[in-house]
Amino acid sequence: MPPRELAPRSQWHGLFRVSTTDDAYTVKEFAVTDSTLVISKLGGSDKRYGDAKLPIALPLRDVKSVDRLETDTGKTFLVAMGGVLFAVLVIGLATWDGPAMD
Repeated sequence: MPPRELAPRSQWHGLFRVSTTDDAYTVKEFAVTDSTLVISKLGGSDKRYGDAKLPIALPLRDVKSVDRLETDTGKTFLVAMGGVLFAVLVIGLATWDGPAMD
């Protein structure tokens, strides 16, 4: 969404991509004033995560867009569980001695 659609004095939580004229940020929390977008928490995938001094104030005139990022947590979990179950099956078959013979 264009920054002009963001309500001034609003607080946003979630995962967002904030694109500026010369950079992009992955953001977990930000606020909007009349003239500034203030980043209070960066997302873990942002290249500045852990190193940047927060808050980061960006003039709204430099912000091109703010887009909500969708996460596929459910799909990732299903793929991971499928991999674990397959590994258990392979290990079980590799170590199985066959039916017990009396």
